[in-house]
Amino acid sequence: MIARRNQLFTILIALMAWACFYTWEQLNPAPPDQNHTVSTLTQSMLTQCVGRLLIDLPVGTTWAAQASTAQLAHLKISVKTGVSAQQYIHRVETRWKEIQAIKSDNFGAPYLRPSERISTHEGGVVFAYEYESIDSLAEDDKTLVKKLFHQAEGFLLRNETLFEFTPSNNSKDIIPALFPRLHARADDEFPTRPGLCLSGAFIDDYYDLSQGDEEEVSWRFNLPLNLNLIIRHSKIWQPAESLLQRDKSSLGEAISYMAFTPESKDKYKQHEFRRAERQVGDLKGEEGVSGATEGESKFGYKTSISGVWEFPGLIMPSPQPRVSVRLTTPEYSTTSAPIPGGGFPVHDDLSDGPNEEQFFEIWNAIIESVRFRPGALAPPPSGGNPVNKPSSPMISSYAPTPVVDDYALEEFLINSQTSSNWMDEL
Repeated sequence: MIARRNQLFTILIALMAWACFYTWEQLNPAPPDQNHTVSTLTQSMLTQCVGRLLIDLPVGTTWAAQASTAQLAHLKISVKTGVSAQQYIHRVETRWKEIQAIKSDNFGAPYLRPSERISTHEGGVVFAYEYESIDSLAEDDKTLVKKLFHQAEGFLLRNETLFEFTPSNNSKDIIPALFPRLHARADDEFPTRPGLCLSGAFIDDYYDLSQGDEEEVSWRFNLPLNLNLIIRHSKIWQPAESLLQRDKSSLGEAISYMAFTPESKDKYKQHEFRRAERQVGDLKGEEGVSGATEGESKFGYKTSISGVWEFPGLIMPSPQPRVSVRLTTPEYSTTSAPIPGGGFPVHDDLSDGPNEEQFFEIWNAIIESVRFRPGALAPPPSGGNPVNKPSSPMISSYAPTPVVDDYALEEFLINSQTSSNWMDEL
């Protein structure tokens, strides 16, 4: 009898333990979409240098020849890879002919100076044109004076990487001063000095808030399963409004708009997968993943899903830029609405896009890899000297010079010098 009582007691304890465990599992489920199995999509990841960041992307990731741009102060720089010397000359000569044809403004008034062609020792060229006198305020911000303005743009080829400066005001002296800081870069090359990585390129540049110069980098990638990835970072001087704060405001506007839109509930559905803070390493960011479905049964439905992770940046103690990572699916076209609306369609309707499991596997792997490149955010040394001393521009007719790789030469010369301070190592 006692043995039977002990047996029943043991069974009762086991049942109670199982009940407690089951209850805990129900009350503490795993965070949604966080636990996804690793497949061949993320087993092999390659590190990419993007601006001042390092980020891991799936094998098979590609990007267009003109996938990246940078904004430095008021200058916008686009980069194109795979450009031959002949293509470079053709691009420059074609543009020069177009500029030479510009003689007067939109009202027929002739420009005050002829267009100029400025060449540098690096083989780069700058065009200055559309010289005109414009009413402006003097230094006292009261007196109205006439000032001479012009447009300028520039071109430089480094080892089949074309740097192109889009037209900007009064920059014919500023553009050539940047040429010595522009270098070609291999995809697997990660410089340790301060500056910006672009596609096939690197720009020497300290991270400096004191001058108030704008800085922004943008790079678009094509991932497996037709996913599109955009990575941006930008310099900030004051705390930026967070992702969740902006979304709260825009959501209120959207609700107000839809309330006055006839039949909006039948035509538009939104589903939220994630909306919360998400820290990655030392970067305290925020994450939002949501989808939207639009359409009606007689015309069909279109659904797209997008994830955004943002780090708002830091001012103190060590300045860091604002970072944005956005991953977007291709648009799914279906005859029936996904359940829930704004969610992933059933497997048969996915076409070439990812299912939910695949999307979040890639998304989590990318976001967890975001970090700043060592040395990328170094400030300028005391005295504010430039990274490289600019060459002296000269106004002349353009004579193409052999395109050489100055990057390896500069590295050899720098490494062969005896360093007297940390600036020598940059």
